[in-house]
Amino acid sequence: MKNFSYAFRVLLRNKFYSFLNIFGLAIGLAVAIIILLYVQSDMSFDKHHEKYDQIYRIESKFRIPPKDDEFALSSFVLAEMMKEEFPEIQNFTRFMGAGRQLFRIGDKNIYQDNLYFADSSVFSIFTHEFIEGNPKTALVEPSSIVLTQTAAKRIFGNGEAMGQVIETDNNNFKVTGIIKDLPDNVHLTFEGLISISTITSGNLYKQVNKKPISCGISLSILTSCFRKTMM
Repeated sequence: MKNFSYAFRVLLRNKFYSFLNIFGLAIGLAVAIIILLYVQSDMSFDKHHEKYDQIYRIESKFRIPPKDDEFALSSFVLAEMMKEEFPEIQNFTRFMGAGRQLFRIGDKNIYQDNLYFADSSVFSIFTHEFIEGNPKTALVEPSSIVLTQTAAKRIFGNGEAMGQVIETDNNNFKVTGIIKDLPDNVHLTFEGLISISTITSGNLYKQVNKKPISCGISLSILTSCFRKTMM
């Protein structure tokens, strides 16, 4: 108790320097905590996926003078070619931006962003908790769509979303699954996934094959192991 009283008197006797010391200590602790939280958040990205240590994203390197640039884009057919070439690849999924879609539900029009086309294998590679639907079959059929919980509520309100049909200018999508909202610490965020089989036929598929880069195909692969010759 005497030591505490003595320390308190010293602080009062040198108020200015005591303030500087305490203020500096507080700032230092605050900065250290912020850095710790930032690093912790950064290191936790995508760790909720059960197979996160087996998942790789394919990037393409382009020579754009005066430097080289890397983009997470690839050819639409690269996935099948790599799976045939490398037995270590167990599965793959492709993502292609679907742009902004105007959804029509009865007499209600809703603009929906953050949509992607994806292979049906996406849920066997990435871990997403289904509220309704079967992850193995949700994106098998053409014109199928899986929505996040928030997107489903925005589109259908408190009504039933599962099995409903969403009309657009070019297609009608059937809701085949509802998943929980994605956590904040993920690289690829979306509010809806549309079966990639919707576009793998007809003229659109030919356009995607001819212009793979402009279409923005992002490829993720699941491997049993990884060797240098694959790079």
